[in-house]
Amino acid sequence: KRVQAKEKVELGIDMSKNRFYITIYTKKGREGGFYRRFGLPIVNIVEEEVPEPKLEYPVKIKMNMDAFLDIIGASSEVSDSVRFVAKDDSFSIIAEGEGGKALESTYTSSDEVFYEYSVQGSHDASYAVDLLLDFIRPLKQISDSVTLEFDNNKPLKLTIDFAIGSIQFYLAPRVT
Repeated sequence: KRVQAKEKVELGIDMSKNRFYITIYTKKGREGGFYRRFGLPIVNIVEEEVPEPKLEYPVKIKMNMDAFLDIIGASSEVSDSVRFVAKDDSFSIIAEGEGGKALESTYTSSDEVFYEYSVQGSHDASYAVDLLLDFIRPLKQISDSVTLEFDNNKPLKLTIDFAIGSIQFYLAPRVT
């Protein structure tokens, strides 16, 4: 609960019980007799190396972060999923909602929003728009580009490059 300004706080660990304790005393301290004690289990977290999925993607598009975020944000107002359609010469982001609501944004492969465009064949996949936004929005602060890699009914691989490294995110497809 709450600790008052005049109360005293004591932190402790009981290794035999594997617990972390927080004890709150009245303003008189330990001698006052009245206290509240909270115990929390100590959780041992084992860090394990998670291997990167070994997937081959025929689509690799590196594009402007603002352009991508704008269209994904607009898609979230129309639908809960977004469809990516990549062809040799164009890339479309499509959202189709209830009641006939729809949004489609199509770019040619030579559009200025693309920093890199590599597509072999025609590919189509759908993903949850809210999960995309939850991942991308905070990273807008550190990068001006996003790399999308996908294939029909395979996880989307997003890569965000920044000054000291990169972050990769995999998102399972919406299979219909």
